Amino acid sequence: MSAVFVVGGGGKMPGYTEAVAEKLGIAKERVALRGEEVMQQIVFEEDIKKDSLLVTPVGICLNFYEQSNNFIFVNFNDSRVKIYDNSRLTVADAAMQVQFPNDGLFPKRGKELNFTINGTHRMARGQIGEAAVITINGQPADIYSSIHANDIIRVIESTAGERAHLNIGDLPESSESLTVYVNDKKVEVPRFASVNGVLKSNYYEIQEGDRIEILNYYTVGQIAEFMDIMPDPRFNVYVNNKLAGKDTPVYENFSVLWTLETIPSPLQELEKARDARSLAQEVEEAPYGDLAEEEEPGQQEESLEDEKEAGDKAPAREPVEVQLFVNKSPVVLRGKPSYVYVDVFDVIDFDLSRPQGRDIVTNLNGRRAQYMEPIGNGDMIEIYWEKI
Repeated sequence: MSAVFVVGGGGKMPGYTEAVAEKLGIAKERVALRGEEVMQQIVFEEDIKKDSLLVTPVGICLNFYEQSNNFIFVNFNDSRVKIYDNSRLTVADAAMQVQFPNDGLFPKRGKELNFTINGTHRMARGQIGEAAVITINGQPADIYSSIHANDIIRVIESTAGERAHLNIGDLPESSESLTVYVNDKKVEVPRFASVNGVLKSNYYEIQEGDRIEILNYYTVGQIAEFMDIMPDPRFNVYVNNKLAGKDTPVYENFSVLWTLETIPSPLQELEKARDARSLAQEVEEAPYGDLAEEEEPGQQEESLEDEKEAGDKAPAREPVEVQLFVNKSPVVLRGKPSYVYVDVFDVIDFDLSRPQGRDIVTNLNGRRAQYMEPIGNGDMIEIYWEKI
């Protein structure tokens, strides 16, 4: 230790500094009493002598003053606010200090809109409102702007935006069109929307809780109205070749036909094919004499001779078995020398008298079949009702 500085009133006692020097074993000149020289920055309003008696109390006062200065005061919306100063204070800190609502600083959305589309819940969000308007000492600012002692801060609370608005036409599903074929011409029609069971246009504004169903069909009457046509009352209307009325639904890729003709239904065509097959079988099995009964006498003798000669040359065809698959199940046809598609209905359980769909699907090896076309071993056949 080379030197000692003594502060405080006790150091002024006679012989105190000498005793300290002797105790420490240093020269007495190395122990000094501090006083006026450490208080050069202190100004007293009265005539007070600066000596070591004041060093300690003045030091205590200065320390308190410095600690008290870690807090600042600002004015927030006409309220005086005391905030601890960490040198990084912002408007957000002052807002929290006065418990200003957090959502009052940020933009608020308007009320959302809830509804359902084809049974699925949807929600449309409201518009975003305006953010809070903030000024510091009259100058524009934001929540991250720095603040200082005695700043005047004003905050106008943020606003909520408009509630959600949505029309039927704004829905992605409504932009999809429906394709139908009217008298062999392709026609695209906009999809209808049913709202709470009532048909609405694309301009309808959706309301809270609406139940919306985007329809996947038109009726025959709606198609006529859309195309702005008035069919002659004498015309028959067919949907997929089946006699229909103005309320008959028309789905994607369905065909609509207005005509004066009468078109047989698929069932009628099938029955006609079966009748033709039965007649052909009777002809094959009938004796030559039976076939010639209606011929003239001279022609009959000539025909019998020709048939007899042909019969001698062509051996009789024996019945054969054909193994194929109907709806992925094995089926065996027996008793005939050849088979056509319609013969399958004789060996499968398919009730034509009780329709269970709008049409019969008849496929052969993955394609649409003709009722009278030949079938053979290994053929893959599909027969089922097409669902509505």
